[in-house]
Amino acid sequence: MLPRSDASVFTHGSVAPRNIMVGETNHITGILDWESAGWYPDYWEYANIMRPQYLCEDWQAWMDRTAPEKWDLTGIQASRRVLS
Repeated sequence: MLPRSDASVFTHGSVAPRNIMVGETNHITGILDWESAGWYPDYWEYANIMRPQYLCEDWQAWMDRTAPEKWDLTGIQASRRVLS
């Protein structure tokens, strides 16, 4: 049910507002909490970012504006409904 991916990429695995350090000039200065990092399918970070626990309107809107491409997450959403 997950999207097919031919690429594995090294990704943080837990990008969320609480893990992003921002400096006084509003530039990202660091990313914290790398314990979930690893080699995952190229859609993995986007799918994790859109988990319900992270969904607040500002965060989702920011991710929608900055995502390099849209992924078809209907399979992931369907599996979450079945497993919850």
